[in-house]
Amino acid sequence: MTSGFQPSRLLSSQRNGLTDSDSQPDLDFMYDKNTINQAAIFIEDAIKYRSIFHKIDDSSLKLYRFFYSKTVQWGIHCTVFLIHILAFFERPSSITSNWSSDLTKVGHRWVAPCGLLQAVELLCLMVLLLEQLLKTHFIGWKRVKTSKWIIAAYIVCMFSISDCLVSVFLQCSNKVRVRRMLRPFFVIQRSTMMKKVWNCLRRTFPDIASVLLLLLAHLYFFTLFGMLLFPTPRHFYTFYGDLTIESDAVPHRTAVLLAELLSLGY
Repeated sequence: MTSGFQPSRLLSSQRNGLTDSDSQPDLDFMYDKNTINQAAIFIEDAIKYRSIFHKIDDSSLKLYRFFYSKTVQWGIHCTVFLIHILAFFERPSSITSNWSSDLTKVGHRWVAPCGLLQAVELLCLMVLLLEQLLKTHFIGWKRVKTSKWIIAAYIVCMFSISDCLVSVFLQCSNKVRVRRMLRPFFVIQRSTMMKKVWNCLRRTFPDIASVLLLLLAHLYFFTLFGMLLFPTPRHFYTFYGDLTIESDAVPHRTAVLLAELLSLGY
């Protein structure tokens, strides 16, 4: 027989005058900390629309709860904000000496020392890469293979780090910085609503592309049709001695007749 919780034994012990401490061994399973942590984390996942497919051992649950604490999440939000605000300080900088919005009075633009902004960006990228590593630890490599967002985050982080290192090695002389176009990905990845919008756009993109292609075909066809119906008037030049006649809207024969009449002295 199992030694689980038995209400009849609890009622009989209370009738026999036994205290709660005498019947405590039968209620030990109700105070299992790991079970309580699992229940609390599952409830938090349901409230915040997170996936429940993650590890539930004691050490992983503690790390999982610490990772999704307010302090850590605010730190990651600040990291994403910082990596986007760098665009205002990178070349060409938005900081000028006269602080004027008049384009005719643009003063000297502030130029950051080479390596300063790159160091801040590398630090932010390392934090975001560590975030993906922790998510990988929580759900395991098998589920990571099916998670397109985490795989895309790894690719964006590694490419951005490589591009940033190339900028440092070239002494900040490169004009094309592809990593700046990839920064909005971190905002989309962290927002559930943005993910839903992106998925809807991705599913409806073939229909939108077909409509745009049909519209382009109509514009091209009717443009050619209009050019054939209403051609551009040609320029006709007729020379009679020292007299030159240019005609735009008058037909060529009318211009010739007019030149003959003028040459006769009418």
